[in-house]
Amino acid sequence: MDKDMAFELIRGFAHVKRFLRPQCAPFHLRKSELMALGCVCYAHGHRKKALSPSEIGEILGISRPAITAILNTLEEKELISRRDDPKDSRKVIVYITEQGREHAMRTNERLYVWYRKLQAYLGEHDS
Repeated sequence: MDKDMAFELIRGFAHVKRFLRPQCAPFHLRKSELMALGCVCYAHGHRKKALSPSEIGEILGISRPAITAILNTLEEKELISRRDDPKDSRKVIVYITEQGREHAMRTNERLYVWYRKLQAYLGEHDS
């Protein structure tokens, strides 16, 4: 990869950061909270599977105390709910609420459009 391409890639990542900021604003979320919400939404929607807090933390590379704080915030904002696992009452499972699903899907749609623009800019070979 040449220096111009590396610069454009770094610039692209900066745009992603700027893109995520307004997506967090409606619910006053941090980026880590938005990522956790997206993880829960994806698991429910595409994998048809509910995740435990430790699974979410593992996927995102976040410690157990940090994921607990993130999930507390998401639950306070009614974007997720936590319930006992029906198969094992010692475990907790995280579910996305309708409000959480709507926010995650809107963000995902905007992100997809943005990525398509980035791909078009970079060209098929470089993306």
